[in-house]
Amino acid sequence: MNTNLVRPTRESTLRTDLNELAHALVRETAMAAKKVAIYGGDHPVAEKAVAKPFVFLSQVFHFRHFVNINLQKGYLHLANIRIKESVFTAQLIQLMQMQELQAILIRDSVTNQQFGMFLDRLVHRSPSYSASGRMADQLRKDGIDSIEVNSERAVHMFEEQKQYRGDVDGDFSIRRLALDQVGDDIRLLAQLQHADSDSLVQYGIDFFPEIVSYVIPEKIIAMPASRLQQQLSRWAVELKSVDTPGRDMELSRFMSVMQMIERHPDRQAIVADMDQDAVRSITGSSAKEDRSSATGRIKIETRTQLEIILETIFTPGSQRYGSTEFTDAFERLTRTGQQSTAVDTLNYLIDRMTDTNPDFRQRALDLATSAIEGLSAITDNVVLEKSVEAIVSRLASRQETYEFSELIGTVFTRCMTEERYDLTASLTREMARRRQVTDGVTVYDSMAVKKGFANINQPVAIKQLVDEIMKSSNPSLDRVRDTMVAIGSEEIALSLAEIIAHPIRAIRQQSLRILAELGKSSLRVFTRILVDDCWFEREQGRQELPDAKWYVVRNSIFVLGNLNDPEGVVPLRLRLSDPDTRVRREIIRSLEKIGGEEAIDLLALMAEDPIRTVAEAAVIAIGVIGDRNAAPILIDIVRRNPSVSVRAILALGKIGGPDARDWLTRSLADDAGLGELVAGKVAKDDVRAAIVRALGSIGDSDSIDSLKRYQSTLSAAQRIFFKNSPVQQALAEVLSRR
Repeated sequence: MNTNLVRPTRESTLRTDLNELAHALVRETAMAAKKVAIYGGDHPVAEKAVAKPFVFLSQVFHFRHFVNINLQKGYLHLANIRIKESVFTAQLIQLMQMQELQAILIRDSVTNQQFGMFLDRLVHRSPSYSASGRMADQLRKDGIDSIEVNSERAVHMFEEQKQYRGDVDGDFSIRRLALDQVGDDIRLLAQLQHADSDSLVQYGIDFFPEIVSYVIPEKIIAMPASRLQQQLSRWAVELKSVDTPGRDMELSRFMSVMQMIERHPDRQAIVADMDQDAVRSITGSSAKEDRSSATGRIKIETRTQLEIILETIFTPGSQRYGSTEFTDAFERLTRTGQQSTAVDTLNYLIDRMTDTNPDFRQRALDLATSAIEGLSAITDNVVLEKSVEAIVSRLASRQETYEFSELIGTVFTRCMTEERYDLTASLTREMARRRQVTDGVTVYDSMAVKKGFANINQPVAIKQLVDEIMKSSNPSLDRVRDTMVAIGSEEIALSLAEIIAHPIRAIRQQSLRILAELGKSSLRVFTRILVDDCWFEREQGRQELPDAKWYVVRNSIFVLGNLNDPEGVVPLRLRLSDPDTRVRREIIRSLEKIGGEEAIDLLALMAEDPIRTVAEAAVIAIGVIGDRNAAPILIDIVRRNPSVSVRAILALGKIGGPDARDWLTRSLADDAGLGELVAGKVAKDDVRAAIVRALGSIGDSDSIDSLKRYQSTLSAAQRIFFKNSPVQQALAEVLSRR
């Protein structure tokens, strides 16, 4: 495995639930071990089975160097997480006990082949008297150095790190576990900030340096001010009194922590209460004077500076215009913890975007855009949230100007970067309320909203949203789905169309669910698919479509049905005679969902399909639609296609109505007419029994009376000798309920 291919640290990575991943890995490893035990490690079935847990191993190795599996007091732990009791857990525990294994450590350099060889050794124990019977010796003999068993490091990693119970609810995210590993000693945190992988492992930390350096600022910002002040003061005193060869490095680390303290909400109190003499001897200046000005007076200075800049920019006739000074002041504002003032500033700019002066509106847009683009991902979430709230409020009150379209694009992009799908959903939902679709035509009541949708409907954003849909575990999935539905573009429908045949069922279901909510956009995309003959090409003489094409065609037909749009009948009509029986069956299901006169007409045509099961499905679909005006159509189907007459008669019972009831009543007593109807292709009694059940389904008084009259015409001999006939049984069943 190539561990150099490390993904950049993203919020989605830090939110990964290691508990779910650990349980999935145990489950798949147990299943693979079973297959290896049955087939042997070299068998293709076993090799395929081994590949499944290896996928989950690979996911862990996206952020950790090791996967440790340990037995303690009869409990199985993976990555220091106690695994819930299950048949899979019991199987692995049994295998480890048989091999006398207490600790297994798998490094990120392991290959799929090596992992398979390890499982083979795990399930096939060598005789205990053999020198090669010990697992560690066997692995060395196999040349596998990426898996250790019962090693000091494997035991140490489990015992020295915090242990978690995976059988109870809790936060098992990568962020939480990484924060636990780094601890809360600020001197150690300063060392870890720029440590490499080998150094981190020595401290018992097996997360990648990128993740560690990412979470350390969060750790320091979240620490209580009193603890930080005490530790920093002691550290400063030590640096003042000790002059060692490593002092310069220690001093550099101290200053790096002081820089991170700048982001702490109580940094002013932390700095003010520190030993000023010690700090002055380290930095060469008074922390109370210099750092207080950076954390105390800066608030007044920055606010004053911003006021002057904004007053100058928005003074009528002012020619001075540039965003650099404003951006610097605004970033200083947020960096020194004045988020509330930053929110007020952005609200002011958003208000100025409704000014009657177009030049001022453009200036306000430029400044707001610059401010939002410079927000910190760690500390300025509240500013981003309030910005979205302000835009949504103005959209709701219809106070937006055309410039808002550009601001919407900037804010949306920023939210996507931070993976704040709750904010993108809130923003796009409000925008969608300003859009209406009438007779297939989309109309916006605001040009700003229309242009705003164009600004956010970009390939990069759509790809990110689709990627989120494809994640196996995503707590923001509902908000991602809301965002995509609110945007509602053909580009989104087309991107989802590319994954509706995904091998993972959950992903298929999510994509199909969104497509069903996209309305006309989905209709247009999937209409194009069904119109395109290339999707229906196949080898000469072959009726069924190739799998790759079939899945796309099937899901396209499925989506058109779920849209419940009568326009969906048009593309379906083109493929009624496709040689692939599966295609025709899917069309019937979709026509049943769409309903309406056109759908019934097409189903009537499909009731003549040469495949009886297809023809019967079409007849059943007409009955499910339940349009009483379809009674003559079903009666005609009975007459023209006796092989589906029973299904058609039952469908008449479902739709009901006078036409159906009268025809059924007449046919029940018309023995000669029934003979012509069945034409020797179906038993007369079966047809008459279907008529009885159909009248019973209609269930009105006229229908029941006709059944009673028919029963009274039967002779005593018929009632006695044919009481078990289909007709007699149907009569007894229906009338017993009346």
